[in-house]
Amino acid sequence: MSMNGSYLRLSKADCEKVMSDDGFVDELIDNGGRRDALDIHKSWQAIHFVLTGDPWGGDPPLANVVLGGQEVGEDLGYGPARLLKPDEVTAVSRELESIDDKKFSEMYRNVNFSGADVYAYSSETQGDKVLGELLHYFRAIRTFFKNAAAKGDGMLLYLI
Repeated sequence: MSMNGSYLRLSKADCEKVMSDDGFVDELIDNGGRRDALDIHKSWQAIHFVLTGDPWGGDPPLANVVLGGQEVGEDLGYGPARLLKPDEVTAVSRELESIDDKKFSEMYRNVNFSGADVYAYSSETQGDKVLGELLHYFRAIRTFFKNAAAKGDGMLLYLI
């Protein structure tokens, strides 16, 4: 079974409810097939690594793209979900808008997957095919954040 990175847009009201009701997180995640969701499959940590230069850390707002936010709810198997509030989504969106395909490609070529222990990727797999896959998901993330920020939404990030 693989670890997949997922996103779910939340209204301000849902963000507040997530903070106070652990069961609501499960309810939201279990409601599959929503139009306000995005699955980036196993690319999650590689995209984080490209954006931050660190497999698990980094500085906001780019560290918030994949692994940021406040932990909410119960452990989903790979840790609890994380909540980005609307202002954090807006900050991430602004930063992502400054990264076009060319810049992302340069960032990708400047990181070394060797020894970084990035899930599902290694220096042996690093190449143009992987860049194309990561770029596809990065574009989807950028658009997802842009649309969420435009609506004033927050976001739930989680691994399942």
